[in-house]
Amino acid sequence: MPCPCGSGKKYKHCCLNCPKEETDESADLTESEKEQQKWLKDYPKAGIPESEREEGKVYLEDYYGQESIEIDKLIYLALHHRAVPIWEERPKEGAEGQRKEAYLWQAFVKFDDNNEA
Repeated sequence: MPCPCGSGKKYKHCCLNCPKEETDESADLTESEKEQQKWLKDYPKAGIPESEREEGKVYLEDYYGQESIEIDKLIYLALHHRAVPIWEERPKEGAEGQRKEAYLWQAFVKFDDNNEA
């Protein structure tokens, strides 16, 4: 995967080791942790300890690793419909698309890094 900085090198060998504030422009387009948790409230719960699990119930960790769950959460955040009440100001034109692109880019980078390891 080529680096988004345009160097022509692979991301893993270029900006992966650069300071976050210089290379992670997509993080600037995403919501705060608190806002993300608001949108993830309907996402299946993960990280439930064995001692608290109900017998016969299926949990995400039964089928997927933590890295896969984190990637899926990013995709969920990108594609989850966010209804805006009519009394609130709508996001600027294109802002929603930029946010979706940022989350999908983060998911792709995580997936690519996971597969190269």
